[in-house]
Amino acid sequence: MKDKSQNLPIRVYDYVKRKVNLADFITEQLGYKIYWTQQNVSGKCICPLPGHKDSKASFSVKLIESDNVWVYHCLGCNRSGTIIDFCMQYYNIKNAALSAIFICDKLGLNKEEASDFHILHESKNRANIQRKMENAHIVASRQCFSLLKKDYNKYNRWVASAYKKMNEALNNDDIISIEQIGFEASSKFQEKTSV
Repeated sequence: MKDKSQNLPIRVYDYVKRKVNLADFITEQLGYKIYWTQQNVSGKCICPLPGHKDSKASFSVKLIESDNVWVYHCLGCNRSGTIIDFCMQYYNIKNAALSAIFICDKLGLNKEEASDFHILHESKNRANIQRKMENAHIVASRQCFSLLKKDYNKYNRWVASAYKKMNEALNNDDIISIEQIGFEASSKFQEKTSV
C-alpha cells in the first residue's frame, strides 16, 4: 500500500494552515475554553498537549494576521507551531504530511481545493500589491500636479520626465520608484519660489 504522505504538494500545507482556525479547533474539537486577550486574535487556555499537566493558562494561540495563520506556544512545555504541528503532537502523528491529511479528513476539507486556494491567495497578494502601486501613483501624480500649479514654466519638463518614469515603474511593479518621485515632487513643492 502506497504511503498517502508521499508527494503531498506544499500548497496543501499552506491551505490547511490558512484554512483552519486553531482556536476554533481547540474549542470545538477538543472542548477547551479559550480566554481571549484580544477577541478572535489572541488568547490563552490550559495546555491540551499530552504530557503536560497544566494548572494555569500557559498555552497561547495567536492569529498572525499578515499570513492569516494561527500559531500556538505553550510557556509550560515550550512547544509551538501551527495546526499541523499541533495535530502531530496531540494525536501523535509521525510527520507533517500525515498531519495535513488527517486535518483535511477530520474537518472535511478538500485537498484538491488547495490548488484553487493557492491560486486565490496569490491573486489576493497580487491585488494588494497593485492597490499599493495605484495609491503611490495617485499620491505622486497629485504632487506633480501641485508643482505645475505652483510654477508651470519651472517644473513642466521635470513633471513630464517624472510621469514617464512613473509609467515605466508601474509596468515594472516598482513601487519604490513611484514613491521616490512623489517624495521628490513634494520636496520641490516645498522649495521657496525665486522672486
